[in-house]
Amino acid sequence: MRETAYPDTSMGARGAALQAGGLLALCAYVFVAAAATLIFPFAFAIFIAPFLILILLLAPSGRAAPKRLIMPLVFSAAALMPFWPTYIHVSIGSLPILTPPRVIMYVLTAIWAYDMTVSPWRRAQFLVAVKRRPWLVGLVFGFFFLNAASVPLAEGKVMAAQAFFRQSIILLLPFCVFLTYVRRWRDFRLILILTTLSAVAVSAIALGEAATKTLLASKLSPFIGSDERWLQVVQAVKSRDGVFRAQATHTHPISLGEYLCFCAPLALAFMAEARWRRRWLWAGAFVLIVAGVVATNSRGAMLALVPGLGVMLFICLLRVMRDPARSAFRPAIGLLSLVMVAASPVFLYAAHTLVTGEAGTSAARSSQSRVDQVKMAWPKIEKRPVLGYGTGRAARIVGYVGRNLTLDNYYLTLAVDLGLPGPILFLLLLIALAQRSFGEAAIGAPQMQWVFAGLAAALAAFMLSRLVNSQTLNLNFFFPLVGAFLGASANASLRPPRLRFSS
Repeated sequence: MRETAYPDTSMGARGAALQAGGLLALCAYVFVAAAATLIFPFAFAIFIAPFLILILLLAPSGRAAPKRLIMPLVFSAAALMPFWPTYIHVSIGSLPILTPPRVIMYVLTAIWAYDMTVSPWRRAQFLVAVKRRPWLVGLVFGFFFLNAASVPLAEGKVMAAQAFFRQSIILLLPFCVFLTYVRRWRDFRLILILTTLSAVAVSAIALGEAATKTLLASKLSPFIGSDERWLQVVQAVKSRDGVFRAQATHTHPISLGEYLCFCAPLALAFMAEARWRRRWLWAGAFVLIVAGVVATNSRGAMLALVPGLGVMLFICLLRVMRDPARSAFRPAIGLLSLVMVAASPVFLYAAHTLVTGEAGTSAARSSQSRVDQVKMAWPKIEKRPVLGYGTGRAARIVGYVGRNLTLDNYYLTLAVDLGLPGPILFLLLLIALAQRSFGEAAIGAPQMQWVFAGLAAALAAFMLSRLVNSQTLNLNFFFPLVGAFLGASANASLRPPRLRFSS
């Protein structure tokens, strides 16, 4: 008799058992990850990390996204980010709000993630920027690592984890995007020009508000699709001691004043390097920006203009003193310096009066409230001098429960959120960036020297303005700008000096 042959199903059954076991293991992994994330929100990053590593290791190599697609998006984001009113947005759950510049940044982030996954060339560009500027890039990454490290010990871990998630999407990833894609000084220069021109447009709106005593937010109220408390604060007409305060597309006059103070030295730098008609146009832009600062009636912005414009004046004097063709102006400069030294007590008294305000006025109460905030926050800082109470928790920890308020000092906010290392690290970042700008101004090509000087002056103004402003709106364009500066700086250092600006 012929034996009947039966198929061997042992391997098929074993494979099915392995697949079922793998599926059960994956389900158990997801269940444990979800449970751990509910208890310990930062655990999500730990559980997702193996999958990200596998994707990077196993993903096939491919072509990078073309720069002709990326750079227009980069320039559009740079122009719109500080200009678009954030109160005109779409909100989806607890995710960050959606605005046109934010959507562009999300698209750029998605392209960057794709390039980091499939393109060895893009990964090499990113790593070159990190290796060429290790201290500066390390300060940025260290700042966000400190924010992440504060989450496990935070008072209110879920809220702190959400705050860090928003920081990563809105600040850290755009920094990485601009660090990777901005490779030339002329691209960085164009970003600064667009940022400054946006400031001119915003200043024009602020002056219109001051003339009509009507906020732009009130006119756009039909398009505001939310009734959150902070939007009610945005739409409220602001005045101090009877003086109207413009805010244009920003959510508060202080935020607008800080942005304009950052751009005023840049406008002055572009005016100094321009020729003929362009010089007059940039002079008009500078005057318009300064007028916008006055329209905000922000004392912090007015004070921040002093170091910003002072740095530019100091650089101008140095260039005149070093130029033999202008030696005739040296005695006049020396006399002017003596006059300024003699008048310094008057300037100090005026600055003190501006800061403190007259007794009984709103300005005096505002100054006293900032002093009170320090007194309220310091005992909290002493209890947790390292890692603090968790990122995004400062206002609640100090006592602003149930109110949509922030501490009016970013360094104080960082000290409560992250402990004393937080403000120290942020200050070191600003100082190091300003020092690098001065270095580039000394060795760079003539057509970029004034731009670097203007950037250093802008950083000096930003450093002071953060003393009276804890709002994060201007950080949205600040960190991408830092990434663009470091990316272009790292790439320029790979070339001989004469070829640095040739492409």
